[in-house]
Amino acid sequence: MSNEEQLKQHDQAVNQLIGLANQLKDNGGDIRIISAAMLTAAGIYATYAEAGPQGFLQDDGVNKLSDRFRQQLDFIQQRKKAELKAAGHNVEQNSPRPGVVGS
Repeated sequence: MSNEEQLKQHDQAVNQLIGLANQLKDNGGDIRIISAAMLTAAGIYATYAEAGPQGFLQDDGVNKLSDRFRQQLDFIQQRKKAELKAAGHNVEQNSPRPGVVGS
């Protein structure tokens, strides 16, 4: 499978998962609980993808996946910040919630 095909498949999966999360929210779910559930599901599925149905991750495997998650989260935040800045929004960290800009 080409890189382009993998990216397309990745984007489709992301959009489907976000769509499901939005359905849960629209049915009255709390977005923070839904977010936590998505993290739990991601951890379970990543463990399955790396270790198989009967396996688990050693500490180095947990660290490896944690690093991948952090890299992806950093990338998402940089994109979001650039989008907001381009739209003329203040992207300085002047938020009442520590570690969060906007809300």
